[in-house]
Amino acid sequence: MRVLISGLNERAARRLAEPLASLAQIDLLPSLRHTVITVSKQRPDVLVLLVDDPSAWELIPHLRSVHPSMRIIALVGEADVAKSARQADVHGCADLVGVRAGADDLRRALQMLAKRGRASVGECIALLGGKGGQGTTTLAVNLAAGLLRPKQRTVVVDLHLYLGDVASSIGVQPRPSLNYFLRKGDQLSARLLAEAAPVHPSKLTVLGLETDLDQIDPIGADAIAHLVKRLKEAFRWVVLDCGSNINEVTLSACATADRRLLVVTEQRAAVEGAMRRAAALLQVQTHPDTTSLVVNRAHEDSKLDWPAVERAMGCRVYDRVANDWRAVATAHDRHALLQDHAPRSQATRDIKRLADRLHGRPAPSSSPGQRRGLLQRLGVG
Repeated sequence: MRVLISGLNERAARRLAEPLASLAQIDLLPSLRHTVITVSKQRPDVLVLLVDDPSAWELIPHLRSVHPSMRIIALVGEADVAKSARQADVHGCADLVGVRAGADDLRRALQMLAKRGRASVGECIALLGGKGGQGTTTLAVNLAAGLLRPKQRTVVVDLHLYLGDVASSIGVQPRPSLNYFLRKGDQLSARLLAEAAPVHPSKLTVLGLETDLDQIDPIGADAIAHLVKRLKEAFRWVVLDCGSNINEVTLSACATADRRLLVVTEQRAAVEGAMRRAAALLQVQTHPDTTSLVVNRAHEDSKLDWPAVERAMGCRVYDRVANDWRAVATAHDRHALLQDHAPRSQATRDIKRLADRLHGRPAPSSSPGQRRGLLQRLGVG
């Protein structure tokens, strides 16, 4: 855990920080003036902010909107503690700590935050298309439905910004939409996601996008990382439809995910596009087995040399889904899941097999240190 203490003079800050050296990496910033810039550079997990100066409270809304995954602890010195407690609650601070209480009070607050941070139990799978038109959305939605098990909640998230149709493809109204939850920032909770997100009759939870582009807010990498963290606390499986674009959002999603599936067809342009995306994903690679290919619309008599493709991309073909275009097209026209519309089609059986494999073979986990370093390279932190 990386902690930044801002606003205390150096002597007082060291007296507070030194007993906590074994608990967290602690940096000191005596001046409030440079807090915004320093937070953007260092990306701390926790900001301990002295709030005796009224200008400190004015910083908090901006910091929470730009860095929603960062927790803010209000540090009270000579100010009115009762008044500061009310303001801390209004501003969404994670905790309130008194300088006079010393390191013990801050230790308690940090230990509570660390405990909450270990609550993630779900697994996240990001699907990225080798190029447009690879059937990434269809595969994401039906794979998410295939991952459903009794007492194991699953959510599919539309990150194909501005062009996404995850919700409409299966007849779900995206209200509240993905943007509603992203606007919550640090107030976003696993409970809110579990109780307020739209649910398909199959019990698949869906976070879709508004069709009105005026309702879509700019989305940053840190907001996506924060969203995934909360989703993994609420759901056993989180499936991200990233579309086919490589941008800040999709790189953040892939960096945060436990497994990445590159969706590719047997078209030459699709394979070339997948190679470019595989190269882009090298910077978020945490384990050789966490990025794989899924061949969609596959033919039994494929003319492609897939072993050569695997060697060129540096990742293996994890599974194939048959080219059952009639069943897929009809299900899409009826806004239905494949398992409901065509349970016996080869594509349905293939997706079920893929889901069963994912259930039986969870992705190798990376250490927190590895993942943190990779996210920081992307500016996610």
